[in-house]
Amino acid sequence: MNKFIKKLLFSIFSLTFFFSILGTVTYAWFSLAKINQLGNLSVRLVTGDEFQISLDGINFGKKITTEEIERAIGFKAKLSDVTSLDGENFQFGELRQDSLPQENLDYLSFPLYFRSTRPQRFIYLVENVSNLVEYDQGRDGTYVVSRGINWRADCTFINGPNPDTDTVYPGNKGVYHASKAIRISFIEKKYEGNTNDQRGEEELVRKIFDLSEEPERGYGTAFGELSYFNAKHNSNREPPTFKPNTIYQLTSFEYQNSNVALGNNSQILELIETTEVDEEGNIYYFGKVLVFVWIEGWDADCFNAIYRDSLRIQLKFRLGNPKLDVV
Repeated sequence: MNKFIKKLLFSIFSLTFFFSILGTVTYAWFSLAKINQLGNLSVRLVTGDEFQISLDGINFGKKITTEEIERAIGFKAKLSDVTSLDGENFQFGELRQDSLPQENLDYLSFPLYFRSTRPQRFIYLVENVSNLVEYDQGRDGTYVVSRGINWRADCTFINGPNPDTDTVYPGNKGVYHASKAIRISFIEKKYEGNTNDQRGEEELVRKIFDLSEEPERGYGTAFGELSYFNAKHNSNREPPTFKPNTIYQLTSFEYQNSNVALGNNSQILELIETTEVDEEGNIYYFGKVLVFVWIEGWDADCFNAIYRDSLRIQLKFRLGNPKLDVV
């Protein structure tokens, strides 16, 4: 009996210890509204002439429109404030911990297939022009832009790293953008049925991008949305200790050789040889990623006002190889 009790106590202790460890990485931020949803979302994907993309691995082309994405996921996409440390698994904040976010309701998720017969083997997200594009404009490149919402502050809070210059007072007006709080992740997966792909899971790419190029206003700052929440609720909430590895700058390419990448910052997948060929008998190389788009609840710019905003997202991809070091 004593032996049984010891085993039982050890099991209880182990379970408690597991949950205490899990608790150290629990996501929690504090949205003022229990249900926020941004419904005006446009997403477009484009490539060059050297490879093709697809949502189903069957029908390939050089671009994918918002309408095609909506048909693939079954309904019009909306976004809620969620959070993720790995770009694939999501949770709500503290006020909604009784439920889990739903795919393609609270965050956007879809597969993306790539194929090519060219000698280059890697796909990169390229040419971030977010800071050069207005909402009503179209432009070549990658961008996340929004129309912006005029909002009048109703309390005093700090909206930047310098309290002397970044303090917002009641009655102050400003334009707040949902685009500043957007995250996009690419989770590489093996192409179904390709026995040539012998890579282990640890070799597959997993990356989170913040295309606002503002790391100082990224995940879990004490100013911005968290400062506003604390001021509104007379609380002293702290930002999280653990932060996701986030990329703010995309890979550039050699000027004289546009196929040579100067780094792998925004390399999202590797194309692997298959047994499939094109009409001329050239071997196809395939790759696959899962794409996730969400409003990061721990972002400094995740104010309630942004849920009345409208978003436009365009992602541009390029085929290339990394630059080889010369010895």
